[in-house]
Amino acid sequence: MSTKQDRQEEARDIKSGDDQPSNMSEVYLPFIGFFIVMAVGLGLVIGGFNALEYL
Repeated sequence: MSTKQDRQEEARDIKSGDDQPSNMSEVYLPFIGFFIVMAVGLGLVIGGFNALEYL
């Protein structure tokens, strides 16, 4: 009985799609953070090379 109810609740959640965006954001947040860190690091490296050229 409980497993059948759980399956029905899961099906309802999938149909409603309420928890799908949160799962997607949880999946992509690490990648977004990684890309931000990489972009900042590249900006600092490029800025450092430009500063060396001006010196």
